[in-house]
This record gives sequence, structure tokens and C-alpha cells, in this order.
Amino acid sequence: MLILPGYMVNSESLVPFQCIAEAYAPHLEQLTRSLRYWAYQGDMSDRDFVGLMGPDVVFLTHPDETARIARDFIIYSRQKGVAVSQEDESLLLIACWIHDLGELIIDGDGVGDIRSHLKTKKNQEQEREIFIKVMEPIADGGAKQLVLRAYDEVVMGNNLRLGRMFSAIERSGYLETTMRAFLGVEGERIPDWLGLCGVTLSHHIKPWLEFAADYPYMEKVLQESRTGIGKMFKEVLKVEDVPLDNEGKPFYEKSQVEDARRLWVETIGKAA
Repeated sequence: MLILPGYMVNSESLVPFQCIAEAYAPHLEQLTRSLRYWAYQGDMSDRDFVGLMGPDVVFLTHPDETARIARDFIIYSRQKGVAVSQEDESLLLIACWIHDLGELIIDGDGVGDIRSHLKTKKNQEQEREIFIKVMEPIADGGAKQLVLRAYDEVVMGNNLRLGRMFSAIERSGYLETTMRAFLGVEGERIPDWLGLCGVTLSHHIKPWLEFAADYPYMEKVLQESRTGIGKMFKEVLKVEDVPLDNEGKPFYEKSQVEDARRLWVETIGKAA
């Protein structure tokens, strides 16, 4: 966790790493054993699931993956002449390392990890309550206020501009992880890879395309993933029976995938 970056953006020196590390410390065991994307794990062991899906599915290492994408987002934006102030950069990077702390379970309270398209406003409010609890023991008042500001402005989206940037960064991560599930490793895939691909295509194609219109980095990512996304659509749509989740409900509606594909082809063009 909080691996010191191999390369820095200018604002990274403003990130209060010590404060964030102190927030993590009491919860390391939970962060280490808690997995994201668990709804698609089936009966696969945690070890095998992480081996196939990579560090993004582990709560402890997911923030570093998000920060990696954020750095690329910031650097590429700068190269393309899109101004991101040093203050905004620092808030985005802080958000990378603290955005999921509200999903911790503390003294039996909390909502845990909920699939993004199922999350409600109430869930977000509950997550903020947990996040405040996580931050309570931090003694450094200045650093604490900066972290709280990043959570409210960026993660909660109270600053619409920064919240939108961060959403683009997060959704770029969804694309990476879903593509990894789709491609598999040495011919092996996670049990419910099809469910994950269907959910991602159903709920993220439209936002990806909207972000691509605003952010050069997202446009680049979609162009690089164009062939893979085309193949993913083909694989998902050729399956007659939509897979069921652990509650016996369909992971996605096939009609939503079909709608998403039409939008994709109209905007990006047929690929694969």
C-alpha cells in the first residue's frame, strides 16, 4: 500500500502520505483480505482470483492502481494542452488513495463493496459516515482537513469538475480490469467473466464515450481498446442465456448490451 511512486507528477509532493498511512494502519487486515469484484469470483479461491485479475481487485492495492492511472491521466492531459492545476492534481491523487475507505466495515457498520451501478445515494452517505470514523484518530489537523476536502470535493463529487475527472479515472480502471477478465491468463478466466463483461458494457460504454469527448486520455484509452471492446461485445451478445449472480438474478439485460453496442458503433465505428 502507498508505494512511493516510481515517477512523480509535480503535485505529488503535496499529498499527505503519512496521514493517509495512519488512516490505513488500523484496517490493514481487512483491506488485505477484502476483494473487489467478488460478485464475479464464483467458487474460485481468493488466491487464484487475484492471480487472474491482478492487484486492482484487492482493496489494499487498488488505490495504487488508481493512482497509476491518475498520473497517466494528468501527464497526458498536460501533453495535450489541457490545464490541470497543481492543487487539482493533488486533490485527485489524494482521492485515489482514500476513495474506498468508506467501504470498510467498522464495528459492524458499513455497506462494504457494492457494484457501482447498484450504489444508491443512501449508500454514498453511509460510506461518508464510515470515512469520517476512519479519519477521526488522525492528529495532524491540516493534513486531515486536506484529505477530508479531497473526499468531499472529488470522491463525493461536490466539486463537479474534479468529481467528473475522478470518475473518468475510475472508469478507465474498470475498463482495464474488465479487459483482463475477458482476455484471461494463459487460457484461464474467472468464473463469471461473462457477467462482468456484460455489466461493464451495459453501464460504462455511454460514460466512457462522454468522457472521451472531454478528456484526451480517455479518448486514447478507448482507441487503444477499440478492438478488444469489439470482441467483447461479440462474445457477450452471442450467449443466449444471461448468466446469473449469486442471488439468482441476471447480471445484466441483453437489451442494454445491444443498446450499448449500437452507441459504440455509431460513435467509434465497428472494430474486430
